[in-house]
This record gives sequence, C-alpha cells and structure tokens, in this order.
Amino acid sequence: SLLQVTVTPPPAPVAVTAGQKVTVKIPVEIGAAYNGTFALKLEPSPGSDLKVPSTVALKEDDKDFTVEITAGFKPGTHWVRVTPDAGPAKDIRVIVK
Repeated sequence: SLLQVTVTPPPAPVAVTAGQKVTVKIPVEIGAAYNGTFALKLEPSPGSDLKVPSTVALKEDDKDFTVEITAGFKPGTHWVRVTPDAGPAKDIRVIVK
C-alpha cells in the first residue's frame, strides 16, 4: 500500500434525486512511496445515466477528494467506479430516487 492510492468509498450508498446533483467527499490514502500520476479515473456504471468528471486530480498530501455526481432519470442502484493508476478500483454506490 506504500506504492498505491487507496480509496475508501462510504459504506452506505449515496442517495440522490433524479435530475439533481450531489457532492460526495471520499477519503483517500496516498502511499508514502507512491509516485504515479495522482489522478483517479471515474466511470459511471453502464446505462446508469449518472454524470461524473472523467478524472479527479489529487495532490500529494490529500486525505480526501470530492466528486460531484449528477443523477439522470433512471431510478435504482448504480455505481461510480473510481480507479487509481496504482491501487484497487472501488465503487461508490449511488441510489437514484
């Protein structure tokens, strides 16, 4: 874990009303020996109609990052996959109401 970025999504899904936006703060741990791009790739689940920025830039001493998720009009449980350049991909679960 010294060489990677560890993202810790909230254990409970993020709830958002259809057509609205929600801003989520996600804890992140940057390993002491990590020397990658400091970028996280964000990807909404297929067919979810969620909109997120495609990447989030981190700084060396960041302990968290925020992401704005815009819901479409497809109700149900979806997710946003967060993939660091080094480290495991994690999913932020999103419930659109």
